[in-house]
Amino acid sequence: MKSSKFVILNKGDVIKTNPQNGYWGCALVLDVQEHNDEFQPLCLIAVTDFISKEDFSFDQLPLEKLSVLNIERSVRVGEGRYCDDGKAVCIEIHTRRMKSGQEVIGRIENFPFKMPVLTYEVGKGKGKGYPLCGPITAILGYQAVIAWRKVNEKEAFLMDVQDSRQKTENVLRKVKI
Repeated sequence: MKSSKFVILNKGDVIKTNPQNGYWGCALVLDVQEHNDEFQPLCLIAVTDFISKEDFSFDQLPLEKLSVLNIERSVRVGEGRYCDDGKAVCIEIHTRRMKSGQEVIGRIENFPFKMPVLTYEVGKGKGKGYPLCGPITAILGYQAVIAWRKVNEKEAFLMDVQDSRQKTENVLRKVKI
């Protein structure tokens, strides 16, 4: 279903993601909302816990095992200091128009997990509301790659986090007045 223009997403659409070279995942459209006075047509997209190191087709997805990803976030609170920001469910509010290179590979009627409370209220994914993310970008599903690497490539992942934090600190030192 790849298109050079765009695809209008519908409830149940299964989106193949490729947020990082060598990692493929899947996201599910949980709900859709039509155009209203405030917003263009929107949808709620769940990033699932599925990650593959190889490209895959809809038939290869373990649909019965899919679940909405929950992640633990940390935030920078000062120079070189980070603290846990708690767990968040990986559901995001996006526009229904998808043109970023992802592919709808199928559609499911029944979700294989207990459906979380769905709302278009903007929030952090911590019980009330979800992040308003706008158009879908090429990094849709990056959280699943992070979660997978934390478990399956732990050493390399921790080195990447340390390197990223060091680069952040260096940049912030340069721009500090």
